[in-house]
Amino acid sequence: MHLRLRLKTTIVVSSSQAAKLFLRTQDLAFASRPTLEASSNVKINSFKSMRKEELDLLIEYVKEAALLGIAVDLSAKVGALSADMTCRMLFGKKYMEKEFDERGFKAVTDETMELLATFNLS
Repeated sequence: MHLRLRLKTTIVVSSSQAAKLFLRTQDLAFASRPTLEASSNVKINSFKSMRKEELDLLIEYVKEAALLGIAVDLSAKVGALSADMTCRMLFGKKYMEKEFDERGFKAVTDETMELLATFNLS
């Protein structure tokens, strides 16, 4: 069965044999996932200067720690860098746990990612 949902073509097959036959001949045309509106290159590139700024802050921190002979947990710092960048892109400001009530950052970002991945009929 062939369905057209606005601009997206959808094929529904009723048996595994039909699916195998269809995918052998039309795999390249129909095997990809739809692109998400929120994940376009234009949107990502618009945050290039913010990403550079956050990365420069991390590099400066590591330089200062090296000069002072202080050990740095890079895993924690890279995680914080990722959280700061994500929050700035999604919410316009850096991550502060108290600002997200009792739910915390991870719960908020998990919910956001789930909503972004949800099928949008429009």
